Amino acid sequence: MTAAERCIKDGRFAPKVRRGGGEGITTKRKSRPKANAPGDGRQRQGGESGALPRLTPRQLDVLGLVARGYSNKRIARALGLAEGTVKLHVAAVLKALGVANRTQAVFEATGLGLVGASAPRKLGAD
Repeated sequence: MTAAERCIKDGRFAPKVRRGGGEGITTKRKSRPKANAPGDGRQRQGGESGALPRLTPRQLDVLGLVARGYSNKRIARALGLAEGTVKLHVAAVLKALGVANRTQAVFEATGLGLVGASAPRKLGAD
């Protein structure tokens, strides 16, 4: 039995009838609206659109180290946290900034003045 057949058997996929009459396979996941999409009623964590997002001091610490190119493991060591805790902080920062990845977070945070736009330092020079 192939992996696809096991997924169908386990009920993780369901057939979907297309307009052309053919069937396709789709996941049963619910789609979520994009953060800050026009008309979705949600705003950035900061309140008004365009306002600075509210980040905790620890989230700002994590964001600063993300901006310097640190991995989650390295951030955890530097701040004395568990790597899972760092992942939670990074996820909270991404959500607060309304972005999908670390690169976009650094770009957005630099534009908002949350992190400096200085040249990256050599990673070995802590």
